[in-house]
Amino acid sequence: MQELLVSSDEGAQYSHTFDIDLSSIEPTVATPGDTQNGKPLSEIKAQRVIIDKVYIGSCTHGTVEDLRHSAKVLRGRKIADGMKLYVQASSWENQQRAEEEGLIKDHVEAGAELLPIGCGACISAGPGSTEEGEIGLFATNRNFPGRTGKGETYLSSPAVAAASAVAGYICGPEDLEPLPTSS
Repeated sequence: MQELLVSSDEGAQYSHTFDIDLSSIEPTVATPGDTQNGKPLSEIKAQRVIIDKVYIGSCTHGTVEDLRHSAKVLRGRKIADGMKLYVQASSWENQQRAEEEGLIKDHVEAGAELLPIGCGACISAGPGSTEEGEIGLFATNRNFPGRTGKGETYLSSPAVAAASAVAGYICGPEDLEPLPTSS
């Protein structure tokens, strides 16, 4: 993977540089209708948006790294009663690595349905698409009206999506009850 990294030429000069402490940036959730409708997660949490289904995957958030983030949240937990959680790896390689690392197992044990690789609910094709009156939280890249089905779709990261599947409403991993520690 090192050969895929892009870096500047040695001695390159820049007109500006920016140092950003990424730990200070709050996660954002895109509200239904457009990816540009981003709001801070804290604002969405305050509204306590109840969701019907969660979809983690597609070409956007179906990488092994994304599945690591959602599996970390789901490990040892179960999704909320009545919740539907769909997981779809972005490629055969990502699914194989996720299986080898036990990530798929973590999702399935939490109550997720593993979907076959390919285009899916993010283009309203197959299981996971929203039905009329449903609210979905997707870890995908688009939420234009009709794109993910007949319902309304919020967008988030895989970790926020996983936490929300457990809670039943849009929230972050930090909002879940801590898991008991083994002694």
